[in-house]
Amino acid sequence: PISLALEFTGTSPGMGRDAVAGFAASVMLNRKDFGVDINMPMETGGVVLGDKVAVTLDIEALKSA
Repeated sequence: PISLALEFTGTSPGMGRDAVAGFAASVMLNRKDFGVDINMPMETGGVVLGDKVAVTLDIEALKSA
């Protein structure tokens, strides 16, 4: 399991609806911790995917009626 700290980024008018609330979160993961250990070498050297993967979430939430 991964725990993320959500940051409240404010409210804004929705698309023809009531205001929406914004949230953001990010985390840096090691892909090998999740069993993703396959990689392909590039012709110019190096590998296609590094071990660290950045995950960024930008979320909008609309209050249910």
